[in-house]
Amino acid sequence: LSVPGLCDKDGDGMREKKKDKTAWKCQVQKGSMTVEAAFVMPLVLLVVFALLLLTMFVHNRAWYTAVCAEAAISASTAGIRSRQEAQEMAAEKMSRQKGEQGFPVGSLSMTAATGEDYVKTHAGIRSGGVMGIGLWDAQIEEKSSFVRPVSFIRSLMALEEWGQEKNEGWL
Repeated sequence: LSVPGLCDKDGDGMREKKKDKTAWKCQVQKGSMTVEAAFVMPLVLLVVFALLLLTMFVHNRAWYTAVCAEAAISASTAGIRSRQEAQEMAAEKMSRQKGEQGFPVGSLSMTAATGEDYVKTHAGIRSGGVMGIGLWDAQIEEKSSFVRPVSFIRSLMALEEWGQEKNEGWL
């Protein structure tokens, strides 16, 4: 093969036979694309897999944030009756939701605790690791005050009635 204009001086498509200083430019370097691809492809694959791991981590963090919030809110209504019942309800809800998660997590710890007037849930995630070494950590904590549903609904209804009197139905 020849490069037009470099080796084909008379324009007939044939390479000059004589060797000169530019003869190496006349030959196509076979295998150069293979060598370049051997250097570039590992970098491309590294970036692709790192983005996949990051995507799974962000998904896991969002999933477990929702699980903690849901467990805390649903247990906050049981906290009026018994703090122990609220803690058990939150822990059971979190353990049930943990099994429905799709992406793998390196290590996971989930706890529920109750205070004087609140329920607190916590999830610790270590994910995106290779050979047991985690790359990303997330500590998720949600807290919900105990709710008295009947009095809460009554106060909302009173607020709605007040709004109708004042503004002709603002809700």
